[in-house]
Amino acid sequence: MPYIDWDHTWEIGIESIDNQHKMLVNLINKLYENIVFKPEISKDELLYTFQELYDYARYHFETEEAFIKAHAYPKLELHKKSHQTFVKKLDELYQKFEGENQENLKELVLSIFNFLKNWLFSHIITLDKEIEVYLKEVSTETPVEVNLYKLYGFLSKNESLEKLDQLIKRGEAKTISFILFDIDDFYLINLRYGFDVGDLVLEDFAKHLYKNLKEDQLWLAKFEGDRFGILLTDEQNFLKTFSTIKKVFQVTENYQFTLIKNQKVEIIRFNISLGLVVYPKHGNDPKDLLIKAEIAVKKAKEEGKNRWVMFSEEDYVEIKKLDRIKNLLDEALEKELVFPFVQPIFSAKTQKVIGGEVLLRVFCEEEKRFISAGEFIKFALKSNYLDRLEEVMFKKFKDYLKFYKFKNYMIFINRSITSFEKFERLIYEMEQWIDLVQKFKVKLVLEVTEASLIDFIDLVFFIKEKAKQNNILLAIDDFGAGHASFGYLLKFKPDFIKIDGDFVKASFHSEDNLKVLKGIIRLARDLKIKTIAEFVENKEIMDMLVRAKVDYLQGYYLAKPMSIEDFVKSYLTK
Repeated sequence: MPYIDWDHTWEIGIESIDNQHKMLVNLINKLYENIVFKPEISKDELLYTFQELYDYARYHFETEEAFIKAHAYPKLELHKKSHQTFVKKLDELYQKFEGENQENLKELVLSIFNFLKNWLFSHIITLDKEIEVYLKEVSTETPVEVNLYKLYGFLSKNESLEKLDQLIKRGEAKTISFILFDIDDFYLINLRYGFDVGDLVLEDFAKHLYKNLKEDQLWLAKFEGDRFGILLTDEQNFLKTFSTIKKVFQVTENYQFTLIKNQKVEIIRFNISLGLVVYPKHGNDPKDLLIKAEIAVKKAKEEGKNRWVMFSEEDYVEIKKLDRIKNLLDEALEKELVFPFVQPIFSAKTQKVIGGEVLLRVFCEEEKRFISAGEFIKFALKSNYLDRLEEVMFKKFKDYLKFYKFKNYMIFINRSITSFEKFERLIYEMEQWIDLVQKFKVKLVLEVTEASLIDFIDLVFFIKEKAKQNNILLAIDDFGAGHASFGYLLKFKPDFIKIDGDFVKASFHSEDNLKVLKGIIRLARDLKIKTIAEFVENKEIMDMLVRAKVDYLQGYYLAKPMSIEDFVKSYLTK
C-alpha cells in the first residue's frame, strides 16, 4: 500500500512533468514498501532503491529546468535553487543512510519520509503551480516541435484539429481516421541518456516517420512530448487505416537511434502504444474525437503497451461516469454536502437496536437525492477524495447537538489503513473520538478492514493498544471477504468480527458455506468475540443467522441507513 497517494490537484497540466512527478511519488512509495513490508531486505537493496530515487530526482530537475528555460520562465533561478536544496538534502540523507547499521535503518527511513512527502507537496503546489499559470499565457511548443513544423510539415495539435474539422465540413471523405500514439516509457531514455539526447531521438524518429509514411491524404502531427498523430482519409472500408497502423508499428520496429557515448556505440530502440478513432463512427467534433483517441491510447497502455486499440463507447461511458462522479464530489466538498447516515444494528436475540454504523452519504443537488458510497467509493479511494469526504462527515457527526442520546449505545466507525499517511490521520482522529467517549459515555467501536489487518499488522496493533487504553472497542470488518486468516484473528483478538455480507448471502445458498459460517461463529464465541452479520436482506437470511447463533444483525431487511436525526428519533428517543 502506498505511503503517498497521488492527488490529481497536484497536476500542473504539462503531461511530461506531471508524469515525472508521479514517478517520484512511485519511487518514494517503493522505498517505503521495501523498508516496511520486507523486514529481510538487505541494506544494499535499500541503498539501490534510494539511489534510484536520487538519480530520478536529478533527472527530473534537469528536464523541468530545460523545459522552463526553453519558455523563458522568469523564475528559473528560484526553481533551480529549490532543486539544489533538495539534492543537497538527499546527499546528506544518503550518507547518513549509508553509515547506519542494518537494525536502525527502518527507524531512520521512516523519519525521512515526512521530509520527502512535505517537500514534494509544497514544491508542486507552490513553485510548479506557478509554471502552470505562466504557460497559459505563452506558447508551449519546444524547439524540436517548431523545427518539425517548419521543415517537415508536421501539424501541431491545434492545426491537426483544424485540419480534421476542414475534412469533416467538406464532406468529401466517407471515413476519416485519427490515429494517436506515443513512445512507451520514453522517460527511461531521458533518464539514461539525458534530456538533449531525448530531443534528438524524437526529432530523428519524426523524420523516420515522415520518410516512411508520406502519402496522399495522410497528414502527420507532432503533439507535446513524445506523442504523435496521423490523420488520413479512407475510402477502402478501413483497409487503408489498418494498413497504416500496421506500417506504423513496422516503421517503429525497424527504427533505431545510434548514439556514440564514451567511444562506445549504443543503439536506442522502443515500442509504441496507439489509439484509433474514426469519423463518423465515433463522432464529428474534432476535440471530442481527440479525447476519445486519448482514451484509446490509455487503454492500449493498460492492456500491456506495444499494441493498438480502437476507441469503444463502453470506455467513453466509463470515463464520462467518472467525470460525473468527480464533479459530484468536488461540489460536495465545496458546499459541504457530505452527511453522516446511521444504519441500525440489532440484537439477534431481542431484535432491539444496540447501536449503529456511521456511513457516508453525499447529497446531489441536481438529482435531489442522497448518493450512497457504493456509487463513488472506488473513484474516491483511487483519486484521494475519501479522506476529505470523511473529514467533513465526521465533523458533522461530532458536532451533532444531541450526542448525549447515544449514551450506552454502540457507534461503529469504519476505517481502512492503506498507507502510513492514513495511519497518522487515524491516530489524530482517535484523539477526537476519545473526547466523545469520555464526555458522552458512548461505546465507540472502531472497525478495521480485514485487508488492513493483513497489510499493516504492526500499525494495527499500535492502534489496538491506543484503543484499549481509552475504552474504544475494536472490530474486524469484512471477515471472510477472501483474506480471512484465523491466525490473524487469534493474534488481534478483537471485540467483534463483522462477517462479510457476500459470504452471508453465499451461506444461504451453499451448505458448505453455511458450515464455515457456523464454524466462524462458534470459534468467535469460544474466543469471547461477538459476531455481527451484514447484508441481512430478507427474513430467510435473518432466520438462518439466528439459528446459527450470530450475536448481532445488520441489513436492509431490518433497517436502511438513515439520517442521524431519523436514527435518534426512531430508536434512541425514550
